[in-house]
Amino acid sequence: MLTLIPPHLRPHAREIPKLGWASARAFAPASWPRPLAMYTAAVMAAFVYIPLLLARIEYLASCHRHALVVIRPDPPPPLRRHAKLMAGWWALIFSVYFAALILAALVSPVISWALFAALPVTLLCVAVSEFSRERSNRRQPLKQLIAHLHQGGHQVWTIENYAAWPIRAGHGSRLRDELFPRLPTDVDLVALARTRDPALIDFYKKAGLTIWPDHDETSRVMHRPANLKVL
Repeated sequence: MLTLIPPHLRPHAREIPKLGWASARAFAPASWPRPLAMYTAAVMAAFVYIPLLLARIEYLASCHRHALVVIRPDPPPPLRRHAKLMAGWWALIFSVYFAALILAALVSPVISWALFAALPVTLLCVAVSEFSRERSNRRQPLKQLIAHLHQGGHQVWTIENYAAWPIRAGHGSRLRDELFPRLPTDVDLVALARTRDPALIDFYKKAGLTIWPDHDETSRVMHRPANLKVL
């Protein structure tokens, strides 16, 4: 089974930049000043989310380019399958970045140095956040659940990178209602909610997933057992 995503929900490659921006904008800190949040989202979209979505394009579902989710097999397939797409995108982005540096240097060396320093600092902050010990500890229960399911001979698919932008506009609900009732019921679906936001937990619950283990209300791990029908 190559993918669970219905054909009408699979985006074309030309839609990936728009979806990468939706992902980055949805995850940009809401408490930050708008210009800083927009800059961070642009860097995240260009250097993180768009290459990631290109690498997972056959497992990507989207709705009107405003909501997206990746449902991939576990263990994940190697990223090298789409290495040419990712390399082409990074080559384009770095070409634009260095062209911007040259143009900025013609205007003002100060602007050029600020632009040169801002990108690595932003990427370093992102790396520290994504690979922190706290984030690793949050993923540990999900790894335990997946290992338990594999020991029982289950076929496991992981839900990740869910995002919708603008938020609270119904895009995520439309994607959920179009996608999850059409997924095969003979596989286990697992997910790790990025936050304990009630709206995010509600998204997963309405898709048929429940908190695992069911007695732990602090858990972010969600699970839909095989052969559970979603209405």
